Amino acid sequence: MLILKQELNTKHENCFKVTFSQADELLSSGFDYKLVLWNLKDNKKSVSRNILDILKEHLGEEALSYNPPFVYSQLFIPQNKSNGEQILLGLGNGMLARFKKKKLQLAELKQVH
Repeated sequence: MLILKQELNTKHENCFKVTFSQADELLSSGFDYKLVLWNLKDNKKSVSRNILDILKEHLGEEALSYNPPFVYSQLFIPQNKSNGEQILLGLGNGMLARFKKKKLQLAELKQVH
């Protein structure tokens, strides 16, 4: 099944990275500060998180005063015994963000030196 471009535009304005996590699931992220887990069988089950909102919530507004947290890299980590499936993002502000795949729950936010 193909997703029409109009449906993609409802979740992203500027997609940069795309990774399949399973045959019917796709991760996308980019310069619009969004991470989206697409359910290609049922688009209504797709989940989206805004990196700006996450940083504001965990670090405050001052965390956004320098380089924007664009998503420059993403990695899907298959399920392991202790942590389950995860997503690792490299952000333009020098931070790493680790998410649990289920509902894109933030698991860790770390400044890289």
